[in-house]
Amino acid sequence: MYLAQLYKPILKWVKPVSRTVLVWSGEAIQCLQDCCTDWDLCKNICEDLDDLTEAVSSYVTFCENLVIPQRSFLAYPDNKPLFCKTVQNTIIQQNKYFNQGDITLYNDQRKKVRKDFKLAKRNYKDKVQNLFREGNSHSAGEGMKAMMGTQSKQGPISFSGMSHLVLSNALNCFYNCFDVHDFSQEISVFKNYHQQNSVYIDRSMVLKLFMGIKETKSPGPGGVGCRVLKRCAVQLSDIFCFIFIRSLQLCKVPVLWKSSITFPVPKN
Repeated sequence: MYLAQLYKPILKWVKPVSRTVLVWSGEAIQCLQDCCTDWDLCKNICEDLDDLTEAVSSYVTFCENLVIPQRSFLAYPDNKPLFCKTVQNTIIQQNKYFNQGDITLYNDQRKKVRKDFKLAKRNYKDKVQNLFREGNSHSAGEGMKAMMGTQSKQGPISFSGMSHLVLSNALNCFYNCFDVHDFSQEISVFKNYHQQNSVYIDRSMVLKLFMGIKETKSPGPGGVGCRVLKRCAVQLSDIFCFIFIRSLQLCKVPVLWKSSITFPVPKN
């Protein structure tokens, strides 16, 4: 009689996912900054505000994809932040000796895996402690969860007295209300206020705003990443200041910045 365990490791029923990330180096950032210097051509050719915003956003995204190198890797479901490159290479070498049937080298490599793994855990612990000293409590808390192996458990959202169909229709009506509402009265009030009270925006204000952006935030509808805005703040502050002033003068927001991606709510 053969007994098979009911529990299956996550590696056996979840396939690894191929991911692509951008490798931000000092040389790549310098090349990207050199690409985003001359904006006089866009100012002279694009008379329409929407065309100008589209051209600037598309060019910045094109330069980012062209200059910043990419790296692809396989993300396994049991990966942890403390699994550094050294530990991964040691485990790969251990599996290689096991497949070759070399018991002596395999046992030596197992000892090296345990040694490298202890060193990696110690280094990751020091990294989390430094985050606590720097006052970055959020990242330090995430590091503690990774070390303990805990996962955030979020239960399903329940609304008492409301069926799934009614809730779905209510959510759809709420997120689509901006397309049917007439904002002509609000726009006229804003135009009158803008004519009576001038709003002052200069390059230094935009530069300060870009320098304070968090790099980990997701990009906006224009597709320009927050890391690009912060690293190239000096080069991009001039053209974006020009777009902001033009938008206030025309009392109009570019269509690209008003676009959004809407995920439909499934209904029963």
